[in-house]
Amino acid sequence: MDEPSAAPRLLPARGPASSILLIDEHLLVAETLGNVLASESDMAVDAACSLTEAIELISARGRYTLVLVDAGLPGMDGLEGLERLLQANGRHVALLAPRGIFRPLVERAIDAGACGVVPKTLNVRSFVNAVRFLCSGEVYVPPDIVRVARGGSATAGRLKPVEQNVLTFVCAGMQNKEIGRELNLNEATVKMHVKSVCAKLGAKNRTHAAMIARRDGLA
Repeated sequence: MDEPSAAPRLLPARGPASSILLIDEHLLVAETLGNVLASESDMAVDAACSLTEAIELISARGRYTLVLVDAGLPGMDGLEGLERLLQANGRHVALLAPRGIFRPLVERAIDAGACGVVPKTLNVRSFVNAVRFLCSGEVYVPPDIVRVARGGSATAGRLKPVEQNVLTFVCAGMQNKEIGRELNLNEATVKMHVKSVCAKLGAKNRTHAAMIARRDGLA
């Protein structure tokens, strides 16, 4: 039964913030993940343990920058619960997925209007990066899902090795500064490579490039 219960406000951000609502039937899980995010200076987080409670919070407090909901939450009924949250909060809803997430679920969620799917198995740094990426308005999907066979792609052949690496990290939801740290490049150089990748793929921006890469198996 999808019963509402009181959800405490978690740690507030210390400055201008993205507002995030975490929904998991195990409130301890939601609060634990929420406190990881709320420890960042630019995030303020609420926790809920049911779909009804979450929708009541959205109604009472207004739309959140991002809603993260456990894909297995009781009352979700496949993607029906996702649609309810999208109606309440707008497009900015992403799924929290357990280990063993399958590509069809990711594709169905994105097609239904979700802005991403975030595995619960990510390490803390990657989890925070993925959430911040989603809060910026981008689409995030698990790197293991977008990393498919590259053989035989004409577009892949046009990408330099460094551009291919940059594209992989873009698909993983990383920002230019983070990509630079991973590849030992300065941020301006990464920005140049991202621009080149977008041009070669015919993409309007990095989000579009990631979508094309996922579709064509380039990262």
